[in-house]
Amino acid sequence: MKLFTPKGPKPMSTKPEPQMIQGPVRRPLHSQAADFAQSVVELQQDRERLEAGLTEAKAMLVTERAETTALRAQLEDAQSRLDYYHRRVVEIETKFDIAAKIVLDVLQSSPIRPEDKREIPQLTEGSEAFAKVLAEVATEPKETK
Repeated sequence: MKLFTPKGPKPMSTKPEPQMIQGPVRRPLHSQAADFAQSVVELQQDRERLEAGLTEAKAMLVTERAETTALRAQLEDAQSRLDYYHRRVVEIETKFDIAAKIVLDVLQSSPIRPEDKREIPQLTEGSEAFAKVLAEVATEPKETK
């Protein structure tokens, strides 16, 4: 026997209503196998591509090593030639300086001859007159005996 029944909306219950819990959606086995086979094929293609790149890189390395060796030999040859020419320049420069000093000494110590009407300028190294005398001496024809 019910004594009192309210008319109106039912009060909300505190218990949640049971819902259907769904698990992960499973794909068919043949679809999973096809995806796995496709990933294996892609990995094999990647490996082949990487092997080809590695082979190409090794060939380039061998070529570059050969070029480097050849260039190093050329550099050493050029350096030895430069060293030789530097030594020769220093040697010739020294001989030229000695010859210039001898010419200066001779020109300054010889008396003026009456038939030589040229005036002998005061010559010092680095002066314009010194450079002119050296140029004249260099351009005069040499006497042959």
